[in-house]
Formats: sequence, structure tokens, C-alpha cells
Amino acid sequence: MHRNLSSNRQLRAFNSLLVKEFGDDYCYINARMGWPSGNQAMRWIEEDLEHGDKYIFSYAEDKPWFHRCLSIPIYCGIKGGSIEEIFELKDEIIFLIRSWYYKASVKEIPSERIPSQLGFDVEFTFPRWHEEDRDEDILDYSEINLFPELSDKEEPYLLGMTETWFNEEADQFFNDAQLEIKQKVSIYEYLHFIGVDGRWERSTVNAMEGSTGCTISFYHANGKLENNAYFLPIGTYSKLSDTFLWVWHNLGWLKSYQLTDSLRENNPEVFHKITKVKAINEKYGFEEFAKAEPFEIAEFECWEFTAMACKELQADHAYMTPGEEGNLYGLIFDTDPQQSNLIQKAVSMLRKYRNWMKEFLVNNPHLNEESSITFAKKFVASELGHILSNDLKLTSNNHTLFELLKLRASDKANEERRFKEVMSLLFSTH
Repeated sequence: MHRNLSSNRQLRAFNSLLVKEFGDDYCYINARMGWPSGNQAMRWIEEDLEHGDKYIFSYAEDKPWFHRCLSIPIYCGIKGGSIEEIFELKDEIIFLIRSWYYKASVKEIPSERIPSQLGFDVEFTFPRWHEEDRDEDILDYSEINLFPELSDKEEPYLLGMTETWFNEEADQFFNDAQLEIKQKVSIYEYLHFIGVDGRWERSTVNAMEGSTGCTISFYHANGKLENNAYFLPIGTYSKLSDTFLWVWHNLGWLKSYQLTDSLRENNPEVFHKITKVKAINEKYGFEEFAKAEPFEIAEFECWEFTAMACKELQADHAYMTPGEEGNLYGLIFDTDPQQSNLIQKAVSMLRKYRNWMKEFLVNNPHLNEESSITFAKKFVASELGHILSNDLKLTSNNHTLFELLKLRASDKANEERRFKEVMSLLFSTH
């Protein structure tokens, strides 16, 4: 039994190892303690587990913008179990962790967390890329072999903002959305760079007009117009209450976006877009999309939800317009079909290349133990590497598209290390 209440790649990797060792007789829970998901996990243990159920609750206390947790505490217990039984479970977990050559320290969890239960924090240090040595392969082979996924320092922290049982399709959708939003932001800024002193202007918001109900314009500091685009509001974030509210439930200045018969009849295009975003809950199980009231959220999570909406609607970009008391998050659709096609083409090619590299790694699992540079050299020399190289040669005829792909292989790009090394090698030959 698995319960995923927002976790990161490390929690997922660790959870998989626990399942292999202990099997399906345990309940496995992932969450972030101190955040809403942590409290939900505690309530779930109290209310939903049956007497005698054994559970292992892995959580992260580090700030969410840390790409690496320095450690992962574990709460383990047996619902209604005796102290002796819980001690025995704790010892099993500690023995397992130490067999992986990690240090484990134990402390009793304060009773006020779960008054009726007794549990322990088991904490151990994961390998982590040091910020000052990010370009060096500083992990030893045993660490890389145990957690090969962790070589990707730039992956998003969260893996699944869901309160339902873990769903592989939903997890993949979330990860792809977070990566693609980074790609689209950098691509859009490359195509329409206005500088730090540039500004934006948003038109009056009215869902009954146009394909999105709103437009946004970007200007250089000298006042020159750089680009006009369609802007579809998604939701608002309140800085006063730290809550998020979807536009289709906003009864204030965004009330025209409510999913009413009037909107369906007068602007079916906007109605379809909003309906499709809302349906992410039914399609993937992200229950936040179904909430009708403002819900508590960290500001960075607004981007995560916006990224999922951006992917679902295949928007060209996402943007946040700030205000004194809150922010408006929305999606951008370029008014120039050629520019829009260029963005979508670049993202599609990047996705294709990443999938080829993943396929190569799956077929050559021993490369998990090698550095990202070694992987890149092996891939480039492979059949898939030659196919990718030829694909880039054809792309070089389109200078802008070629530069967009090259941008994602630069040092500042938020790509996985293996991907960056492969692309850097290939671009050095073109």
C-alpha cells in the first residue's frame, strides 16, 4: 500500500528500495513534514490504517527549493502495536539502512505528533552534489549505483502533488510539465528578450472576448513593442493568506471565467480551455484542480500547477503578473503561428532526445555506475547517438531552432546532467 502526498526523487528512490526489501505487507507513505501534506499523512495514519498495520513514513524537512535533501527522516510504527513490536520494526529498518553503508541515527518522535502511537526518526545522509563542485563527478561509484537518479541535480523537487494513490502516468505528467515549463520560459525569453528593465501590459480581463479573454504585451525599456500574445488566466495567489484560487471559482474580478452556460455559448474556445485544465484532476488524480475554495499553498507551488496547465493545453509559455496583495498566473499563446510552432517544435525535439537517452540507459544499466561524461561518450558513439546527430544536422538548416536546442545544452540550462553532456558533445561537432 502506497500513499504519495508530494515527494521528491530521493523519497521515491528510497521508497522503492524499502518495497523491494519489506514487500507489500507494509504501508509506505511519502510527504513533507511541516507542510499540509505532512499533516494529512498523520491524519491518514490515525484514521485510515487498521489495527496492526505496519507503516514506514518517509519525509523531507528541507526547504522545497533544495534540489537535494541532506537527509531523509523516517517515521515507522505499528498501528496499535506494542512498544516491543515497534522497537523490532525500528531495528529492522536501521539494519537495512546501515547495510547500504549509510549512517543512521535514531531519536524518539515527540508524542504530541501522534499521541496514540510510538515512532522513531531514522535519519541518514544521501549523496549530494556540492554547489561549488557541481561540474565535477564527486560521488563515489557505490553511491551512484544505489541512487542513479540522483545524478540529475536540476530535476524539480516534487514528484507528485497528489493525495491519491501513486500513479505512474500522473507522476510522469508532473515531471514532464515541470521540465517543459523551464524549457518554454527560456525559449520564449530568447525569442522575445526585453531585458530586466522591460515591462508588460495586460488588457482588461473578460472571458467573453477573444480566444483567451485577455492579451498581454511586452515592451523594451525604450517603449518599443516586442510582442503581443494571448493570455489565459489560470488562478490567483493571495500573499495575505498564502492561498490559491482557480479562475473558474473566482467570484471577484475573474468571475467571467466561471464555467457557466453563458461562457459555453458566448466563448466555447475559452470554455473548452478552462474545462480541460480543471479536468486534470479526473485525468491524473491531482485533487487540487477540483477544489472550489481557496486552498493553502506555498508560492512556488503556484508555478507547479501552472506548469501542468501549460502542458495540458500545449501553451507556448506561462507568466505571472504580480500585484501588491497577490499574483495572477496564466498561460501565453503566441499570436504568431510560426513562433508558436517553433516553440512547440523545440520542446518536442528535446523530449524526443531525452527519451532516446533514457532508452539507451535502460538498455545499458551498467552506465548507471559511470559518470555523466562517460555516459555521453558512450551514447554519442551508439546507434541512437548517430540518429540524434543526424537529426541535429537537419535542424542546423533552421538557425533559430538550432540555437534554441543549443540553448538547452548550455551551462545555465535546467537539464539533466547526462543530457547536457550529450548535447554539448554533439554541438561541438556541428
